[in-house]
Amino acid sequence: MCGQLQQDPFTLNDLKQLEYALDQHAIVSMADVTGKIIFANAKFCEISQYEQHELLGKQHSILNSGYHDAQFFRDMWQTIASGKVWQGEIRNRRKDGGFYWVQSTIVPYLDEAGAVSKYISIRTDITHVKAIEEQQRLLIQAIEASPSSFVLVDAAQWEHPIVYVNPAFERMTGYGAAEIAGKNCHFLQGNDTVQTGLDTLRDALFNGTPAHIRLRNYRKDGNLFWNEVFLTPLRNARGQLTHFVCILNDVTEAEKFEEELVNAKVAAELASQAKSEFLSRMSHELRTPLNAILGFGQLMESDPDETLSSDQKKNLALILDAGWHLLELINDLLDLSRIEAGSVDIKMTQVDVTDLIGECVKLTAPEAQRHGLALSLAGGQPMHKLVHADRTRLKQVLLNLLSNATKYNREGGSVSVAIQDTAAGRLRVSIADTGMGLSPAEIGQLFQPFKRLGDKNSLIEGTGIGLMISKRLIELMEGAIGVASVPGQGSTFWIDLVPGMESVAPRQESTGAKAPAPRSGSHSTILYVEDNPANLKLVEMLLARYSGVHFITAASGETGLISARENHPDLIIVDINLPGFDGFELLRRLKSNVETKATPIIALSANAMPQDIKRGLDAGFDTYIAKPIDVPAFSQAIEQFLPACGKPGL
Repeated sequence: MCGQLQQDPFTLNDLKQLEYALDQHAIVSMADVTGKIIFANAKFCEISQYEQHELLGKQHSILNSGYHDAQFFRDMWQTIASGKVWQGEIRNRRKDGGFYWVQSTIVPYLDEAGAVSKYISIRTDITHVKAIEEQQRLLIQAIEASPSSFVLVDAAQWEHPIVYVNPAFERMTGYGAAEIAGKNCHFLQGNDTVQTGLDTLRDALFNGTPAHIRLRNYRKDGNLFWNEVFLTPLRNARGQLTHFVCILNDVTEAEKFEEELVNAKVAAELASQAKSEFLSRMSHELRTPLNAILGFGQLMESDPDETLSSDQKKNLALILDAGWHLLELINDLLDLSRIEAGSVDIKMTQVDVTDLIGECVKLTAPEAQRHGLALSLAGGQPMHKLVHADRTRLKQVLLNLLSNATKYNREGGSVSVAIQDTAAGRLRVSIADTGMGLSPAEIGQLFQPFKRLGDKNSLIEGTGIGLMISKRLIELMEGAIGVASVPGQGSTFWIDLVPGMESVAPRQESTGAKAPAPRSGSHSTILYVEDNPANLKLVEMLLARYSGVHFITAASGETGLISARENHPDLIIVDINLPGFDGFELLRRLKSNVETKATPIIALSANAMPQDIKRGLDAGFDTYIAKPIDVPAFSQAIEQFLPACGKPGL
């Protein structure tokens, strides 16, 4: 008989030891037939937090948590009252109000007549088990409700069969869980087995490592979809690989969007490139005839051998003014286009703004004198100040504001430039004029394209976009621009800039490229490589004013290279767009030749976009002169590289 003792009945000590062992694990209580507790062991008191005297004589309902309904307890009592054993899980309430779960077995104790005399309950605390079960329930519920597909595969088997898929997988692929259980996921690939992501996936499965890939997969109906796969290995407590979890998402729309985005980016880049090429080409085509107009016009204006009549001088002045105005319009439109495209290259450095203002005042002085204006720096020569800005672009803005102050002024008026610190910690440059001033309505229209200052006065030339360009450039330099004006008294335009150091020594003028040592002999040889006859004639006439200059020409890159090697010129002037190989290739070959590598080479080109000039200087040209030729600037370059030529004989 199972459990039958093979020795003498238990001694009292044996029973005590058995009770002790039971107390270490089980919650034990006894109740009479009415349900009143007549015994509770130490474990019962420990987990319920009640003292034994608080339990004895009480019904077990003292522990009722309210979790189970009345029918639950009726069924339990019906079972044990009939002399049968009841087993089940019960959630009880501790004295402090907390809950605990027990696995309970209630055994009826029968007397000699077979009637129930008491009940013995033995329980095990399963609170931690129920907590785990609740976590598992929530996890399963979350996986089942997840919009992402969830796949669990067996890593212990070579084929990695599917163990579980959630409803989202069924919706995404069209396959039911039952029809794919035990299969490998490669059925989703169809015949599309040559994919970069597949190699990554196979390596991860083989090595037991995570992976994140995108694959072209196919639904049950054969339709293609892009599948984003997150693969994660699962290991047991001993570190052994047991399963892989795959989180899958249909990213077909995202893939299409990304493809469209890439295509749009490529299209935008091509459009931007085409626009830049168009602007560069148009700039070149417009500057080429302007070079002849302005170049020969300047020659006529300053030719000592050809005296012009008063009317001829006036007509020539109109031609030159119109030419320079057209050039200004071309430059402004190109600047505006670059600003709107976001392609303006701003190089922020420490700039001596006092020195820069001095340069701009000198450049503006001739125009001011023609209008009888007094141009001055308020407060005399202030301490040299630094600002954080792009020097070239800041100079462009200052010249624009000074030009406006000169053009829209009154005869005999004044233009004053001031520098001061602001309360906001900026450095302010103010340019005040004594012109007609602006009304509040006119101020509201400033800094807009094609809204000209003095628009009502049609005799004043202007593009109408200079102020807008100035505003954008100042903002790109982290500054601000504004105006204060009183109708009939004048206007003050100001720009606020980020200051640098408090003061610096006066800026030393750069001497540019070092002039070569003059060649011994009575003349210097200048080679001009250019295929345009008008440009050739213009430069020839400009250089004819210098004594001791021997001028030679070549019409292509090839002939220019030959002429340079044969004639050993002291200075070479090169057009960029040449028949045969272009000016850059000619430059490269000249610099790689021992006989010509030290010869200064000037680029003279109608390719005048900022990127063109930068490319030329980066390639190694000693200086880059943009067409149309500004005669004083051209002469300065000649005198810089050939000081032995002296000044032109004007």
